[in-house]
Amino acid sequence: MKLAFRVLLVLLFLFFVALTVICLGAFSAVPSVQQAATVDASSAKFSKQFAKRFFETISIPSDSTVVSISAQELAGLVAVTNRTIPNLTLNASMSANGLSIETTYDTGLPGFMRFINASGTLLPSAQQLDIEFVKLGMWHINGSLFSQALGWGLNLALGQSIGSDLLASVNKVSLSDSKGSINVNVPEKFRSLGDGQPSRWRALRDRLAIFGEADLVRVYFQHLINYTYEHRKSSELASYFRQVFILANERSVNQPFNIVARENQAALLALSVYFGSDKFELMIGDIASLSKKQFYRRNRHRREVTLQGRVDLQKHFIYSAALQIFGSMQASDALGEFKELLDVNPGGSGFSFADLMADRAGTRLAMSLTTPDINAQQLQIALITVTDEQLLPSIAGLPEGINEAQFKQQYQSVDAEPYLAVLNEIDTRLSKLPLYRLIKI
Repeated sequence: MKLAFRVLLVLLFLFFVALTVICLGAFSAVPSVQQAATVDASSAKFSKQFAKRFFETISIPSDSTVVSISAQELAGLVAVTNRTIPNLTLNASMSANGLSIETTYDTGLPGFMRFINASGTLLPSAQQLDIEFVKLGMWHINGSLFSQALGWGLNLALGQSIGSDLLASVNKVSLSDSKGSINVNVPEKFRSLGDGQPSRWRALRDRLAIFGEADLVRVYFQHLINYTYEHRKSSELASYFRQVFILANERSVNQPFNIVARENQAALLALSVYFGSDKFELMIGDIASLSKKQFYRRNRHRREVTLQGRVDLQKHFIYSAALQIFGSMQASDALGEFKELLDVNPGGSGFSFADLMADRAGTRLAMSLTTPDINAQQLQIALITVTDEQLLPSIAGLPEGINEAQFKQQYQSVDAEPYLAVLNEIDTRLSKLPLYRLIKI
């Protein structure tokens, strides 16, 4: 018995030593990807083009589907990803020989642990997903072994055999210099379950409650519905903020900071579902159960309620607050820029720094409201009496309606000094409002 126990201890020790060696081997003092593609109007356009086609493709019930991407769309996605995900630098290239991806993550740690470098190649295949290899730091991992590990990891995260079934559903990969496509036989469990049952995604969403507790968000949403029935002509966004945060404050009395942040998040998500996109419910849970009159009133408010006298500023503020909860501050800021860069293309309304200020305001407010500390409580109290002028500073003098040629001439790119100078002016205006002086970034 003692011998078996000693053997077990030795095996556990060797396992942890091996795990430590593997982890340390993933680090590097030098980044493998040193220069990131810059997001611009073209990359924004092609990224949107791919995203629109992708979601249209997967939303159509079918036994099989084909997901395709052009070289221009791939380059656009790489640029947007680099701008959106903090500390990540990504490169990707596509040819008839394969799709190669190389990435560097900056850990911020000192010395040889500063960077994690990873790369891999997806090969064309007429039968299945064929990964040639994956390299993580100094380690070269066989593609087949990596696929098995990836399937196991997805199974562990999503339950049952979802991950391995998803990988096995790929039956063809076609690649060229200009285009790539993946043919997928859609597993039954990824389609709607029928008979009024929720989809696999919805069931998983409700079980994990990643983006908020649907039952709690529903409390605040119903509070908004009741308020809009009694105050049908309220036209300023601040009035709706006041209502949900009065309720949040009542429910947070003598509660710890994590409960305060939880109530704040639910209040913000209720506002996001009411004024934002119907698709936000897909991330949170089934929230809105509206009568016909309530549905029309909600849609009218989406079109008419303003921030600083403008509906578009209300939209940018609300969407950015929601995106901050669903992602991160950098992602929300980057997606705000992404939308404005789309607008500089022909047919768009032009790049607007006023819209960008509403994006940054919504992002920063949501970030601080949902962080469990004293600031969340102080902001909650401040929002009980907030006005539109306190939610967003004056937009006077901020350039708007900028087309692509004007943007390149005046601001060059989103990393250039002229552009960063205007962002600094926006952040200075925000910092002068009492509400945003409570926010620590």
